[in-house]
Order: sequence, then C-alpha cells, then structure tokens
Amino acid sequence: MDRRKRTGVALAAGLLFLFVTEILLLFLAGNSLYKEEQGKLGALVLSHPEQETEYIELFDRGKQRNRQEEEAGKELEERYGYTPFDGRSVKTFAAYGIGMAMVFVAGLGVSWVLFLRNKRDRQQDENNQEELRGKIYRTAESF
Repeated sequence: MDRRKRTGVALAAGLLFLFVTEILLLFLAGNSLYKEEQGKLGALVLSHPEQETEYIELFDRGKQRNRQEEEAGKELEERYGYTPFDGRSVKTFAAYGIGMAMVFVAGLGVSWVLFLRNKRDRQQDENNQEELRGKIYRTAESF
C-alpha cells in the first residue's frame, strides 16, 4: 500500500483537529468572559439590591454607551490607576491565545514531520526501484 495516500488522510485529519481545537479554545475564552461579567453583575446587585434593574439594563445594553459614561470610566481609571489589562478576562484571553498558538505550532510541527517522512519514503522507493533495475539488468546479462 502506498504510504503517501495515508499521509494525505493524516494531514486532512490533523487540520480538522486543529480547526476544532481552535473553535473550542475560542468558546472557552468567551465563556470565561461571560462568567466574569456575571460575577461583576452579581457583586453589584448584592451590594446595592435596590438598583438591580439599573444594573441589569447597563449590562444588557452592550456597546450602546454614551460619551458621558465613557468619560466617567476614564476618570475612574485615572483616579484609581487600574488599566484594562488588570482584568481577569484579558489574562484569560492571553492564556487561550497562547494555547491556540501552541496548537498551531504543534500542527506545523506535525505537518513538517509528515512532509519529511513522505520525502524519505519517496527517496527510499526511488532507491528500491533503482536497485531492482540493476538486478534485472544483471540477470538479463547473465543469460
């Protein structure tokens, strides 16, 4: 059986594995961000239960912020010295990004190994064919 055909199947399976792994890592990162937002909302509601509906509306609006809210956020950031990179979600996304990069590099490594194996097998096939030609030629000469 020709090994090169199996290499193509292995390469396709490997690429599918990489694709599925990347999607899974993105899902886990998004889920982590969602849970962090839930925790923040829960902490706000527990500390000020009378403003529960206002908090829910704020978190529900998503990206619909006005200029005044953005300025108030910047002022708080400057006053207390935190940065957006202090949040757990940024660290989570960084960790998943590193994981995705590692999976990608591993995929490249496996592809390289398969390429080298395929090249070695082709060279070995050529050597075997040359050897057989030599034997056939010597056998034909002896008759």
